[in-house]
Amino acid sequence: MFRSCTLAALLALTFCACAGSPKPGPQAEAVRAIKTVAVLALPIRDIPVREQEAILTTMARHLHSRFKVSVLTGRSFSRAVWGKLDAQALETGKEFKHSVRAATQAVKRLQVEKSLELLNRAHTFLPYCGAEVPASVLINLFMQKAFALLTRSQNAPAEAAFRQAISFDNELAIDKYSATDPQTEVFEQAKRQLLSGNPYQVEVLSYPKGAQVFVDGKKMGTTPLQELSLFPGRHFIRLELSGHASWTQHLPDAVPPGTIRAQLFPRWPHKTPKNLLSDFSDEDLDNSALRSLRKLADFYQVDALVLARISRQETGIRLESRLFLVAPESISAISQVELGKSRKRWSTSTKTMLMKYKDLARKPKPKPKPKPKTKPKTKPKQPAKN
Repeated sequence: MFRSCTLAALLALTFCACAGSPKPGPQAEAVRAIKTVAVLALPIRDIPVREQEAILTTMARHLHSRFKVSVLTGRSFSRAVWGKLDAQALETGKEFKHSVRAATQAVKRLQVEKSLELLNRAHTFLPYCGAEVPASVLINLFMQKAFALLTRSQNAPAEAAFRQAISFDNELAIDKYSATDPQTEVFEQAKRQLLSGNPYQVEVLSYPKGAQVFVDGKKMGTTPLQELSLFPGRHFIRLELSGHASWTQHLPDAVPPGTIRAQLFPRWPHKTPKNLLSDFSDEDLDNSALRSLRKLADFYQVDALVLARISRQETGIRLESRLFLVAPESISAISQVELGKSRKRWSTSTKTMLMKYKDLARKPKPKPKPKPKTKPKTKPKQPAKN
């Protein structure tokens, strides 16, 4: 099972930020060895965060293993660069909250079918925005789902929904929900069942350290955070650090990892490079787009950038990419693969695409060794004639 938190460990990612003035690659040096590559995903609208992370991690893994380079990537990196343009979580969060509010009203009016339809709609938004919404909204989603299911006498799935709500807040009480006695009984049974077991202990680390850790919308401490207790159920992790883009992760309803590692990226301090979005498909990028790429490479201290556009098609997910090299400066044509609907194909298709970027394996020609200086030969002195 894919876990985005293992990206740093698997790839030994390195990062150093510097806001110096960018210099055109060709003038800097003739051929630069490729040591660090950034994979920058263009803003994505219609693909869940976990799938985005899976694709970006797969790209990073193949780049690292084939070309022996360090790789910077991830949704946090994309947020750092695109800022408000990367508004997927914000947009879906609004739809999510609206659906939960409407479902709550439908449950009160005993409009069971309508409420379940709205709650299921809210569930579709959860993978996009779960780490960004308040704890109260997450809890209300599963509480209302449990109430709606109980009106249909579906006690087992209702109990599971109650357990998920309680996993968000172990001290959750049902009093404020005006529940009936049968509803309260199922809730208390779910609570006893969940809390009778031991929570998992998770360590949260970040680079840089000192980030605030939010779990299911509640602040839990700062990194490095030892022994974070998580009861079974799905959970949403968010890390915040001043001057850096937020880092998020969705933990599925399974055993959580023992350690979560997050790499936080400084927010791009310049004008958002919108020209890279509009010019991505152009055969030749204009000078403005090239300047943006130079500035990005300079600020994030990388030798190459892979621009990635991930989109959903009728046949599945399509991945397009372009490679920008700093020195000598060049931009490749678009490479494209159809990832399909199955994750099994993603790795093979991505690996095939990245094999085309052979320039990442280049090495600068060794400088010729200077010839050793030789002392000029001197003629032996002739004996003086008498």
